[in-house]
Amino acid sequence: MTAKSAEVATVELNGAVVVWDPGSGTLAKLSVGTVPMPMQVLAWSPAADRLASVDLRGILQIRDAFAPGEPTTLPYPKSSRLGGLSYHPDGRRLALLSND
Repeated sequence: MTAKSAEVATVELNGAVVVWDPGSGTLAKLSVGTVPMPMQVLAWSPAADRLASVDLRGILQIRDAFAPGEPTTLPYPKSSRLGGLSYHPDGRRLALLSND
């Protein structure tokens, strides 16, 4: 869920990131892009304007939640898989969880 609203992001089997309004059960936004599959975890920025994702290969992507386009892709330099991520409250940093 976003920090500013009740929207929830999910990933479809084809990798499409879809945003839902859980109160009504309707789509709030059909797609904010696609992520490499299999995808492992999503995190909203505190301002709810960016969505970060990590796939099972350890590839971190950050995308604009409102504008289509290519995400910023950052490979994780370690050999282990990332198991989670969370934005810092200032929205400028991400904390990554791995089994290192």
